[in-house]
Amino acid sequence: MFKIKNNKNKLGFTLVELLVVIAIIGILATLAIVSIQNTRSKARDTKRIADIKQIQTALELYFNDNGSYPVSTSVTSSIRSASRVYMEMYPQAPNPPDGDCTESNNQYVYTETGEDNGSYTLFFCLGGTNSGISSGLAVASPVGVEYGSLDEDAFNFIQATGITDITQQLAINTLVNSLKSNSLWTKMKAIYPFVGGTATTHKFNLKDPRDADSAYRLVFTGGWAHTATGVDPNGSTGYADTKLVPNTALSLNNSGASIYIRQNTVVGTSGLIDCDFGSVNETSTFSKGLHIFVRNGVSDTLRYRVNTGTVSFLTNSDARGFYTISRLSSATSYVYKNGVEFIETAQASTEMNPYSIIIGAVNSNVGPMYFSNREIAFFAIHDGLTPTEQATLNTINTTFQTALSRNVDY
Repeated sequence: MFKIKNNKNKLGFTLVELLVVIAIIGILATLAIVSIQNTRSKARDTKRIADIKQIQTALELYFNDNGSYPVSTSVTSSIRSASRVYMEMYPQAPNPPDGDCTESNNQYVYTETGEDNGSYTLFFCLGGTNSGISSGLAVASPVGVEYGSLDEDAFNFIQATGITDITQQLAINTLVNSLKSNSLWTKMKAIYPFVGGTATTHKFNLKDPRDADSAYRLVFTGGWAHTATGVDPNGSTGYADTKLVPNTALSLNNSGASIYIRQNTVVGTSGLIDCDFGSVNETSTFSKGLHIFVRNGVSDTLRYRVNTGTVSFLTNSDARGFYTISRLSSATSYVYKNGVEFIETAQASTEMNPYSIIIGAVNSNVGPMYFSNREIAFFAIHDGLTPTEQATLNTINTTFQTALSRNVDY
């Protein structure tokens, strides 16, 4: 006879046990993959730092032989002079980019700087903190790694303007970081820090450093002086067009602008003159105006409008300082000087005008007029700012100007 085996007591896995085992295997596999990815990312960062050190070594050897650093146009695939090769192959940053690094900044960007090419900057990006260097964009120079965590918006502006001075680069980076950490960056429509000392560097908008009207890049017209301390219109023909039109780029009851004036000068003592920036809809009534005359030469008064035809003015015999005009409601507008409220006005908003804001004069339906001759070291167009926000912006500007050794005592 056949005997039937009794499997009743045979050991095995239940369905629940199998699912638990599979889940554990999945977790372990995930952890292994993450660990491998982190290891690879760290290895790429280690390679980037090693590359930078090798490039710096080659640059120093070049400097010792030639008394200056090579021009950037010659440092593309190698570093060499007419008689010697210092680096046979200029390295490429390993891919893929890690952390906050992107395809555009995952590269080694060398630029010669200083008098007679006596220094240089070498930009690179790290996905994570490595060897004491913070993650993000960083820049190396002959003295080492000057700073890490270079903000990408600051980097884009530095690249667009071509400024090579490390002090200026640091000041821009601090400016951007300060605006962002104080929640002011998103309120800005256009920022003109006026660094680099030339019309080419002065024209770019820090918020969007493309060379295009749509990026609110400045177009300088007439007589201007461009120096390390800012931009100076000649008081008769000089103005700069922001290409920013109030009725398309701003809000009726949430608008403002800020300007830093370094000179206490006036064009003359007769007529309506000395407008530092703005635009109006109609010349006889100045309807729908957004502008400021920080010091009118006729009567030593500050005059301003924010999206209205009603003018407000008060005595101001010293034009130097940081000014903010702001509107946050339909009924009231404000002007601040050096972080302190200068005047609050029951100035009802009406409409915004269709003419772009210009600097050094006021724009209108008949073109630029009422020219100023005061040097400007900072200008921004933004949303309306609260008293606390404008005071913070004043402090940020003071820090920025001080870093560039162009802050004015008054």
